[in-house]
Amino acid sequence: MEVAQADYTLGLLREAAGFSETMVLSPFSITSAFAVACLGADGNTKKEIHDLFAKGCSEDEFHSYVSQNVKDIANGSETYTLSTANRLFHDRAFKIEEDYLKTVGTKYFGQLEPADFSNSEKTAAVEMMHKIDSFDYYSDDSVQVLGIPYEGNEVKMLIFLPVEKFGLTKFLTNIDGKKLLQYMMRTSRTKVEVGMPKFCLEIQFELSGVLGRMGLSEAFSDSANFRKMSAQSLFISTVLHKAFIEVNEEGTEAAAATAIAVSTTSLHFERPTPTFTADHPFMFVIAKGNTLLFAGKYY
Repeated sequence: MEVAQADYTLGLLREAAGFSETMVLSPFSITSAFAVACLGADGNTKKEIHDLFAKGCSEDEFHSYVSQNVKDIANGSETYTLSTANRLFHDRAFKIEEDYLKTVGTKYFGQLEPADFSNSEKTAAVEMMHKIDSFDYYSDDSVQVLGIPYEGNEVKMLIFLPVEKFGLTKFLTNIDGKKLLQYMMRTSRTKVEVGMPKFCLEIQFELSGVLGRMGLSEAFSDSANFRKMSAQSLFISTVLHKAFIEVNEEGTEAAAATAIAVSTTSLHFERPTPTFTADHPFMFVIAKGNTLLFAGKYY
């Protein structure tokens, strides 16, 4: 599931490029919302949802992965806070099957509600900050990877800075989910001189077009099959997604997740201190283990 989710995350960043070059998304938030929808889907509609979010995995693996992460987020931690606010909204005129509602409640603590939405797009970014400290770090001929752990080390922000000055598009084109996870696992604690921008991003947009280009189309059409959700003909009309991240000297805040900057560690270093200067476009993720909670690009 982790590789399938990493592949989907990279595809999402590529396909969503039309909204804004600098952006932030929550891949797991979108996955968990569609996992709820998938419980009510059948036939090709169910297959398309499964193939996008859990390609190569079984249905049980898909729902177990999402359910476990939802529970972990709900349980929280003493050192960081994660929360989700996903909803599946339905027309008041449609009757939703009780069995479906019970299954959703058991697996995902989810709710179905009637409501109206509107959307807008907004991004913003600001100045640089500098620090020499101990970070999770990896580099090769194509990329530098910097990991900034949240307090407690369960969650970290990872920045992928292409060696090629304006090579982010090329990097995203050539990397797959397996390679992304390998980069994350290859980092080791290293003293690094870091220069990176302070930035604050908030973006809200409609995702059905992006997901359609990624292979999820039937769910948005009159041919959609959500018979396990309702005996009436249902389809997904809108997928609204909103994400927020702020990075500054105090740490990182992403949606309702707040992180504290890494503590200084007293170590003896004999090798030259590598330099990580994020003065050109880069990709970033916030991950709990190998679960990608947030992902984005900074230009």
